[in-house]
Amino acid sequence: MVKFTCDQCGAKVSEEATACPNCGEAFDGEIIEGSKKKYFVVTYLHSEAGEWNKAHADYLEKLLKDGKMVVSGPFIGTPRMSGLLILFVESRKEALELFKNDPLMVHGLVSESAVTEWKPTIGALESIGK
Repeated sequence: MVKFTCDQCGAKVSEEATACPNCGEAFDGEIIEGSKKKYFVVTYLHSEAGEWNKAHADYLEKLLKDGKMVVSGPFIGTPRMSGLLILFVESRKEALELFKNDPLMVHGLVSESAVTEWKPTIGALESIGK
C-alpha cells in the first residue's frame, strides 16, 4: 500500500486515511462550491515503468489537456527513479484521486509518494487561475 506524507506533521499516512493519525490533520474535505483551485505538488519514487511508460505519459497528457496538471517531469541525477507533478485542482482529495489513477500507481510501480499543497508566490505561476 502506498503511503502519503501528512502536510502538517510529516507522518506517513495510508492513502485511505481521512485524517493523519499522528496530528489529526483532515485530508479529504468536500469540495466547496465556488472554491478556488489550489496547486498540489506530487513527488514520487517508482520502479522501471517499462510497458506502462506510454500509458503514464498519455495519462499525464490528458491531465494537462483537462487543465488539472500544470507540469510534470522526472528528477535528474537521483539514485532512484522519481518524478514530480504539479496539479491544479479543487482539493487534496481530487489530487490524491488523480494520482491514484496514474498507470504507475494502478500497476503498483510507485513505492513512495507525497502530495503537498503548494502556493506559488514568485514566478510565472502566481497569476494562473486568478
